Amino acid sequence: MTAFPVLSIAWLSSWLGRRRWWLCLAGVLITALLWGPARRLQLDESIESFFAPTDPLIKNYLSSRETFGGDEFVLVAYQVEAPSDQPNRDNPTHNIHLNAMETFADQLSQIPGVNAESTQHLKKIFRPAGFKLPEAFSGYITRRLLDSGLREQAEGILLGSDNRTVAIVLRLIPEGQTSVPRRETIRQIREVAATHRQSTVIGGEPVQVHDMFRYVEHDSLVMGVASTLLLAVIIVIMFRSLRWTLLPLLVVQPALLWTCGILAIFGGRLSMVSSMLTSLTTIIGVTVVMHAAVMYREARLALDRQAAFARVMHQLSRPIFWSLVTTAIGFGSLMTSSISPVRSFGLMMLLSTGLIAVTGLMFLPAGILVGRRDADPHAGGSAEQGTMRGLQWLFNAVVHHRGKMLAGLALLTALATWGLRYVQVETDFSRNFRE
Repeated sequence: MTAFPVLSIAWLSSWLGRRRWWLCLAGVLITALLWGPARRLQLDESIESFFAPTDPLIKNYLSSRETFGGDEFVLVAYQVEAPSDQPNRDNPTHNIHLNAMETFADQLSQIPGVNAESTQHLKKIFRPAGFKLPEAFSGYITRRLLDSGLREQAEGILLGSDNRTVAIVLRLIPEGQTSVPRRETIRQIREVAATHRQSTVIGGEPVQVHDMFRYVEHDSLVMGVASTLLLAVIIVIMFRSLRWTLLPLLVVQPALLWTCGILAIFGGRLSMVSSMLTSLTTIIGVTVVMHAAVMYREARLALDRQAAFARVMHQLSRPIFWSLVTTAIGFGSLMTSSISPVRSFGLMMLLSTGLIAVTGLMFLPAGILVGRRDADPHAGGSAEQGTMRGLQWLFNAVVHHRGKMLAGLALLTALATWGLRYVQVETDFSRNFRE
C-alpha cells in the first residue's frame, strides 16, 4: 500500500518545484476563465449603495421616493449675450434669446434618456405654445409680464438673479425604464452643451453622483498605475533585475483579476471605496515577492537555484502565511461596519489578500526557476548600501535612546489625542469633488 506523503514545508517546496509548469498553466487557465466576468464587474452608482438595507435613512428615502416620485433633473445653464449688432438686446426674455433657447432645448431633449415632454425653459413660460407676440411690443409687454409675477415664478429655477443667467431643466427617464445607461445620457448632454455658442455648464444631483463615481474610477486607475510604477522603479534600483521586476506583476495582476471575476460571478459590485483595491493589493503582493527576492539572493551565494528556492520556501512560508492571514483578518473586520461601501471593500480586500497567496504559489516557482538569463536578483550597489545605512542608523537610535524615543512617542500620542477633539465629519456632499 502506497503511503501518502507527509505535508511538510520541505515536501511542499519540492512539489512546487516539480509541478511548477502545471501550476503556471493552471493559473493561466483560471485567469482566462475569469477574464470575461472581471470585465463585466461594474461600479454600484446608486445612492442606496451608501447605506445598509436596514438603515432608517435609506428606508425613509425609498419610502419618500415611492410616494412622491424619484425624478432626476439636469440643469443646463449659461449666460445670454446680446448680438454684436444689437448690443441693447441682452434681456434673456427677448424673442432672439427665447428662440435660440428653444432650439438648444430641442437638441438636448432629443438625447436618449431625456424625457422630452418635461423639458422646461423660459420660452415655455413667456411664450407659451400658440402665443404670438409682435416684435414691436416685445420689450414693453415682456417688462409688464415680468412685473406681473412671471419673473418671480422663473427666478431661481430658469432665470438667475442677475437677469442674464438662464437654465434649461431636463427631466431624465428613470433608469429602469430606459436601456440607455445614465452615464451615456450625461455624456451626450455634455457633448451638446460643449457645442453651444455660449459657455455652458451642467449640474444636478444625477450629474454630481455620476461625476463622483467617475472620480473613483479615475483615482483607482491612477493609484494602481502610480503604485505599480513607483514600486517597479524601486525594485529595479535595488535588485537591477528585469525578471524580479516583472515577478510581482505575475502575482498581483492575476490576484486582482481573479478578485474582480469572483465578485462578478457572485453578483458583487464595486463601491466608491474600491479605488484603493489596486494599490493596496499591489503593495501586499510586492511585499511578498520582495521578501522572497532578498532571501533567494542570500541563498544563491551558497546553493543552486532549486536548493535556494527550497530554502526560501522553508524559511518564509510560515511568516508570509501568517502575515497574509492577519492582514486578511484586519480587512475582514471592516465587514462589521454599518456602512455598505466599507463592508464591500473589506470583502474585496479579504478576497484579494487570500488570492495573493494562491497566485504566488502558482506563478512564483516557474517565474523563479525558468531559464538562466537574469536568474538572480543582484545587489543594489550604492542605493542599497545607503538604504541599509539608514536602517542601521534608525535601529541604533531606537536601541541606544530608548527613553527619549518613548518620551517622544508619548508626546506625539498626547498631541494626537488632544487634536481628536477638533476632528469634524464632513457631511457636505459637494466637497467630494475637485475644485
